[in-house]
Amino acid sequence: MGNVLIALLISFTLGTPNTFGSGELSQIAQRSKHEDYKWLNWFVEHATELNLDAPFFSQAPEGDWSQPWQDACEEASLIVAHYGMIEKEIDKATFKRLILEMVEWQNEHFGYYESTTVDQVVELYENFFENALQTKVINDPSVEGLKKELAQGHLIVAPFAGRMLGNPNYSGEGPYYHMMVIKGFSRSHFITNDVGTQHGEDFSYEYDVLLSALHDYQEPGIESTPGRVIVLSKK
Repeated sequence: MGNVLIALLISFTLGTPNTFGSGELSQIAQRSKHEDYKWLNWFVEHATELNLDAPFFSQAPEGDWSQPWQDACEEASLIVAHYGMIEKEIDKATFKRLILEMVEWQNEHFGYYESTTVDQVVELYENFFENALQTKVINDPSVEGLKKELAQGHLIVAPFAGRMLGNPNYSGEGPYYHMMVIKGFSRSHFITNDVGTQHGEDFSYEYDVLLSALHDYQEPGIESTPGRVIVLSKK
């Protein structure tokens, strides 16, 4: 067992806060991958907070909410999650350029870029980023299931019926459809990088609020679609 894992066990024994970041999680991911999931289950049950590293820009990085930025939550979320997983920095100019290039790719392949489904977002990622990371779609995820993915160091791109989220930073009643990155959890909340607001870095949603709002795209009737998420992981 590595020094990090020994330190984690000591922290539990001494009663210190069980809060972890990306460095510790790389150790946990390797242990769960190469041995069994007992350690992972134990971690998910006992950790009080986990917050993975990921960059943050809103989908309108200059504060201009005209098109295409108004409908660029899918593109922005993929970029945030991708750069978080490959552990590279990204500047605002590159972020903006990538959004515009992804919009162009979708217009060429889908005929539009606004409000794309989970399956289309996976197709976009795998083509635009040339399968740089492993993608996995989980249907009807649970709190425990999402936490287990995060505990393995995986970032999650998730679609929502945006008006069910109740984020006070949204304008008006909020977006009909929205996408963001889930990057951690506390005892009662999921931690996100919500690209739909300039104040979305490390924004927390209660477990039940986030799961209730989790819906793939459909218009009308988004509330009737199943919850689905995209998990990004290293190959």
